[in-house]
Amino acid sequence: MSVYGPYCSTWVSERTVRSHRQNADQKFGGGRSRYLNDEQECYLLSLFNLLPEYGFKTAADVALTISNEYFKSIGLSFIPGRKCLRSFVNHHKTDIKWKKEEKLEKIRAAKFAEETRKSWFSLLNKTLIKLDLMDKPGQIFNCDKTGFSDKTQRMFINKKYCLSLSIFLGKH
Repeated sequence: MSVYGPYCSTWVSERTVRSHRQNADQKFGGGRSRYLNDEQECYLLSLFNLLPEYGFKTAADVALTISNEYFKSIGLSFIPGRKCLRSFVNHHKTDIKWKKEEKLEKIRAAKFAEETRKSWFSLLNKTLIKLDLMDKPGQIFNCDKTGFSDKTQRMFINKKYCLSLSIFLGKH
């Protein structure tokens, strides 16, 4: 008896099963059909990537509105929802990702005044000019022993653009 015995009941030949196991491009599965072709998805992805360049946050509601308008403009009557948007982001996970935005707690927001921010950035600017690192970003990590580490516990994978999902963490 062969190792492909369970496939005999489905009338699939052993050669087909073996071929599909060895070649990932031949794998096919169930699931929903896509509403957009590759070119249309690429255009929608470029829309999502263009917004952060102009300073707009692309939250889930904004992304749904944009995708809804785009679907209408190409003549589709389907209204995309959160599940459709989530699968779109998963499909293009090398280009975009969801990033949760965390708001500051009230006490931390009150302590972080405009003067504190300006003084921190002026100190950073003076340090970069003093060490001649303004045009050498590759050497910034090695300019001191701590490497400008703020000792954060999370590590995010760098991607060019992130879709943000606003949440509030803090005391009321």
